[in-house]
Amino acid sequence: MAFLKNYSNDIFLSYASHDNQDNNPWIKKFYERLNQQLTQVAGEPVKIWWDINNITNNEVFDDKIKSAISSTGILIIFLSNSFLKSTYCALEEEAFRKACITDLGLTINSKKRVFLVLLNEIPREKWPQICQGAKEYKMYEFANETDKFGIPIDFRSTKFTRKVAEINADIYAFMLEMNQLINSRKVFISKVCKKLENRREVVVQALTGLNIDVISEVLPPPPKQREESEQEIKNNLKNTILSVHLLNKMGDPYYPDDNNPEFSYVQLCAEIVKRENINHLIYFSEEHKMNGEEKSSDYINFSETIFNDTGSENIESYDDISEIIPKVVAKYKKLIKPKKEITRSIYLDYNKIDAQYAEILNNIFYDSNIKTYLSSSNPDNLDLMSNFEQKLGEAFGYVIIAGEVNTEWIENRLREVKKYMSKDKENILFRGIYLPPGKGDKNNSGLTPDLFIIDDGPNPKITPSSFNSYINKFNQMYLNATLGKN
Repeated sequence: MAFLKNYSNDIFLSYASHDNQDNNPWIKKFYERLNQQLTQVAGEPVKIWWDINNITNNEVFDDKIKSAISSTGILIIFLSNSFLKSTYCALEEEAFRKACITDLGLTINSKKRVFLVLLNEIPREKWPQICQGAKEYKMYEFANETDKFGIPIDFRSTKFTRKVAEINADIYAFMLEMNQLINSRKVFISKVCKKLENRREVVVQALTGLNIDVISEVLPPPPKQREESEQEIKNNLKNTILSVHLLNKMGDPYYPDDNNPEFSYVQLCAEIVKRENINHLIYFSEEHKMNGEEKSSDYINFSETIFNDTGSENIESYDDISEIIPKVVAKYKKLIKPKKEITRSIYLDYNKIDAQYAEILNNIFYDSNIKTYLSSSNPDNLDLMSNFEQKLGEAFGYVIIAGEVNTEWIENRLREVKKYMSKDKENILFRGIYLPPGKGDKNNSGLTPDLFIIDDGPNPKITPSSFNSYINKFNQMYLNATLGKN
């Protein structure tokens, strides 16, 4: 069992086989040292997965390794010139990235789940995208004054030991953060009145059957005062991402209070989650709706804050308990969905015959501190959809170059972008078409602006704009997005 909860492996080592030879087992020594130090500081075994068989590019990227990566919490990449040439290493990167999308996300508390060990001097612009923004560790040195690439530091040296110790400390601290996040993804199922206990058990069993962690207290505790009960409820809610409540007409006085005989613990739970602004779902059964004459003075206030909150999408009635289970699951999945990592970047899409314009735009964006992702230059193929969507998913803007390429190619590309945006509703993609000078505009009386911006909306229209105008608008939208505005 791994140290990280809900994972089979804590760490996956991704490296080129060339960097771990029999006569220089550098990766093996790194693994041994890190495993020893992590186990010591964690106080329990830590599971580090690495390919002891040194599978080469000629061998199949098998299901065993895919499974190992998809159930791994942290990826360590040993970046070298050999790594950059390895198709196999690229497949490992992609498998981990895809696993993160459906998991906690690639970034936790602004820190990437990727740790980068540099074995050679490699320009940052050549780093794989997944390495951009990762915590990096320089573990190479230059052999002499003319050496431009560097070699990995000697694994028998004190410097090697110190560097691994530094990585160990950082990874252990990050693992604690990951476990804290995992622990906060539980669902609290509040106590219910005795008439609803069977229904509550149906919900608990359904969620646990879907591997959702549930905080559930079945038996009523001994009588307590209201203040003590409130503190207990708040403690239960500390590590929850969602609180679920099943109510009847009056709750159930599990906690009788001599000073407040009408006090109901069930009622108090519902009031606290609303007051504390905790994500919640409150359901009350139709057959237990109350008639006016049944209302107590205390319950009148309760009903005003709960039942009469018609403007809340989190409060519903139900006829059958099975109705609410898919709603609870849907809400839970929405809450745990990783947030899109917003980067100041643009996907620059072009056909190889327009490569000259792509180079010009790439330089302009670079000077404007905007990162670019360049599309495939194959004119006969759309990018592999997985790769195409990956790049779109990482970019904030999209620009297609309409130079020498035919209109059909452009239309196909824009169609794919539209399909992607319809699938990913939360994605913000500021779109534009670049029209090189001299190419003209059939709809614009002979004017030849450098760029056209595609306005978002149900019926997008193309409006001419200068390049500086596009960059200014891009930067403003990016700033709004990072501040949480729409």
